[in-house]
Amino acid sequence: MYVQHDPSSGTKLDGHPGASVMVRIACDPPWARVLALPDPRVEGALIRALTVVDNVGNDRCYYQTDKKRLPIGLLNRAVVALNALTIGTEIAWEPALAGVFDESPMANGLVLRADQLDALRAAETYRRGIIWGGTGYGKTLVIAGLARNHLAAKVLVLVEKRDLFGQLVRELGELTGEKIGQVQGETWEPNRITVAMDQTLNNRIRGDAGIDWESSAYHLLASSEILILDEIHAHSNPTGMFLTALAKAPVRIGLSGTPFRDRDPLQWIRVEAMTGPILYKMRAGEMADRGLIPESEVWMVPWGSEDVHIVNRDWPECYEDGVVFCQKRNATIATLAKRAIDTGRVPLIVFQRQDHGPVIQKILHGISGITLPCVDGNAGTREREPIWRGLAAGTIKGALSSMIVKQGLNLPAVNVIILASARKANTEIVQVLGRGLRWKPAGADQKFYLLDLVDRHSPILARHTDRRASIWKREGYKVGIGVPAWLA
Repeated sequence: MYVQHDPSSGTKLDGHPGASVMVRIACDPPWARVLALPDPRVEGALIRALTVVDNVGNDRCYYQTDKKRLPIGLLNRAVVALNALTIGTEIAWEPALAGVFDESPMANGLVLRADQLDALRAAETYRRGIIWGGTGYGKTLVIAGLARNHLAAKVLVLVEKRDLFGQLVRELGELTGEKIGQVQGETWEPNRITVAMDQTLNNRIRGDAGIDWESSAYHLLASSEILILDEIHAHSNPTGMFLTALAKAPVRIGLSGTPFRDRDPLQWIRVEAMTGPILYKMRAGEMADRGLIPESEVWMVPWGSEDVHIVNRDWPECYEDGVVFCQKRNATIATLAKRAIDTGRVPLIVFQRQDHGPVIQKILHGISGITLPCVDGNAGTREREPIWRGLAAGTIKGALSSMIVKQGLNLPAVNVIILASARKANTEIVQVLGRGLRWKPAGADQKFYLLDLVDRHSPILARHTDRRASIWKREGYKVGIGVPAWLA
């Protein structure tokens, strides 16, 4: 059975000082291979350390006993387990990658901050692992810095969400001064630095018969020397695991503000397997204290939910009656958005179910005459991009969006997010808040507000409310009950 492991712990790979036995391991990405088993306890320790229980109660072991190997990202877990038995480890072989650490300004004049340089040094020192930077940290700068430190190396950046693709290509091009390769949909234009969609590579592999080897997805994955997983938590699915298991890059770095889902050991081990443990960590609260992101406030807004009565049989019915079609709750959200617009702010209303957004949109139009654009997962990039540009230009007063905005997308004009979804998932809600944690245009109010609703009209929704409040506090945000002064 799996003993819970803290994925944020880091252990340098070296021999245990009191070790009487040494295990020799060869690093052969994407695998770490055990060259010999000098002690009968070794294999048992590896099996225990690399086994988790899935959501149906079955053990999932990430150590392959027949091939004596484990995903290279889990080498840290293996070392910890062996050291606990006073068994040391020796890395017998590992591929080299030449480079020079460069602290000079990027091609567009931006300079990495001291904390970003620290994150970059951690990546260079340990070569495999996760940079846990709160939303707004500037992870693209770290990617560009890593690519610049290794000018002769091929860099592959995997992206799971299409909204992030164009933004990342554009920003990396500005930072590095290089033409960034693109692999998305029908576009197949790899370069020294290539940004690729997971699904495009997966589709390419499935239909690879008859395609020239030099242009195939297999070759792109096998020939890249630096693998970067942007928003690594989004890659912890079968497709992401499959692709990273084909990549032979000796340097493997994941980036995220929320790499691990709460109470999900299977997701933890999958994330670590792709790259490695946490190498550097700075949450949003610490970033705000250092003045690295705009000052932010989270307000839990009461709306008289105690007076609303719904039939609470199960979660789908509870969500439909208590959230999607709850007239009083939706009217509160619309009123908050109207008052934000009336005070010169730019609100983004975030919902979960696709039919929820149009309900709020209609109510808002009824009380204000304002029709805000509403987008969800059915809208293509061509439909969404004009809305994001309109927000930035000030030609659109606000917007409603489903959870498609939950990661990576930069919306600096947005200074109020109204969370309509009533969800409690840690990764989702923290990522949503991050859409507004960007420095605003000159002259705009730099303070950012998240308005969350206090739901007490159902035991389930009440638990979700309390869970969200605890997450905001844990992440280091200022949390108040009521509304900010400008809404009072």
